[in-house]
Amino acid sequence: MTDQERAAQRQVQADVAALAGAIERMAGDLAIGEEPSGFVVALESGSRD
Repeated sequence: MTDQERAAQRQVQADVAALAGAIERMAGDLAIGEEPSGFVVALESGSRD
């Protein structure tokens, strides 16, 4: 493997790691954003019982 190929491989690995980090942050944001609505739904369904 040449130095240029190794550099390209490292760049791909860095890009994949950055993408995985972005996905993880978005998933965390989504979970935080959905929790209040889930809480309200739980309260509403509990009040009907």
